Amino acid sequence: MQMTEDNVFIARQPILDKSGSIYGYELLFRTTAVKNFAEIVDDVSATSEVLISTLNTFGVRKLLGSSFGFININEAILDKGILNPLKGEKFVFEILESTIMSPEFITQVSEMRDKGYIFALDDFVFKDQFIEYFRPVFDLISIVKVDILKNDPFILKRKLDTFSKYKIKLLAEKVEDMEQFEYCKQMGFELFQGYFFSKPVILSGRRIDPDKLAILELIKLLQKNPDIPEVESVFKKYPDMTINLLKFINSAAFGTRSKITSVRHAIALLGLNNLMHWLILLSYASSGGDRNKNPLFKIAGQRAKAMELFLKNSLGQTNRDILDAGFLVGLLSLIDALFQISLDEILKELNLNEEITLALTQRSGTLGKLLTLIEETEKTAVNLQKITDLLDGLNIHMSDLTKTYLESVAWIEEMPLSD
Repeated sequence: MQMTEDNVFIARQPILDKSGSIYGYELLFRTTAVKNFAEIVDDVSATSEVLISTLNTFGVRKLLGSSFGFININEAILDKGILNPLKGEKFVFEILESTIMSPEFITQVSEMRDKGYIFALDDFVFKDQFIEYFRPVFDLISIVKVDILKNDPFILKRKLDTFSKYKIKLLAEKVEDMEQFEYCKQMGFELFQGYFFSKPVILSGRRIDPDKLAILELIKLLQKNPDIPEVESVFKKYPDMTINLLKFINSAAFGTRSKITSVRHAIALLGLNNLMHWLILLSYASSGGDRNKNPLFKIAGQRAKAMELFLKNSLGQTNRDILDAGFLVGLLSLIDALFQISLDEILKELNLNEEITLALTQRSGTLGKLLTLIEETEKTAVNLQKITDLLDGLNIHMSDLTKTYLESVAWIEEMPLSD
């Protein structure tokens, strides 16, 4: 199968630690070159494309920030020497379950590990034959990825101590809700892959905490086109938020030519809509821990920028209000996970226009379809037919999907990451 820019795209999926912070990203290669939508027809070609695109076309820092990149490999990858130019400490190389465990391959892994390369076992299944097949590399690997859907939970509990005498971290794959996350933590897993963090845990009677109420108050106010003194008066009630917002905005990512020193200055330079956007981004970034490792901040910001880029570059939209609406839809698409209350309840507070509300609640209209497209690219089990149908319906080319995805990732990685 011929692989070109027009029929392949790269996506990244977050891998989190026990605190819910980003540890790394698995780099995923996908192609839509044939009608049966075979995702990966050749492991060597697929990994080569990921590496080439990441390193030569886009750059490691823009795609990974300060996190690890997880990439699939097999014995043929090592034979071809594709990994040799890479800095081993930046990547984790996942040995596919189909890899031929020859003496030559084991020797290569051992020699590369001594040079600082990090290895993992992918899709590990706790069956005796599987365990014995991969046992020769147990003392050479740092991480074992376990698909919790492929392993019987009772067998899993009994067999996890297989790795107890090795310096190995266990990574649970396909973790899709907080209940699974907590269960896997209790069993001894240290790393987790899946979108459990984006699912709100909604409890009846939950109150919005004061910091989030402040955000809602300001968002509602900024939509009413208030005068500057009125906005400043609200910010004065929340001095910590004012300081954090100004630090957040003073970054090359915002494209401001001069240092912003006050809320009045921010409004004058950015406008009320943009100020509202940065305020929402800040609420994600401030939801706990290092914002550089905060998955909600990363994904909400990436979605927002991708929405804006699709509207502007792919659909030729120049109306600033529509571009702002797209950005806002992306930002608010994870707001229920941030606030841990229902989306309907949040939207009642915000009183948004109908187009934005329907995009968020029903995924309807152009904004809703764009959001659906972005969400589909994030899924663990990607539906390439659905992605292609959405692209066709929006009249967007596959190459635009790849370009927009990578540009939006780079944009969020350039955000200011420390106070």
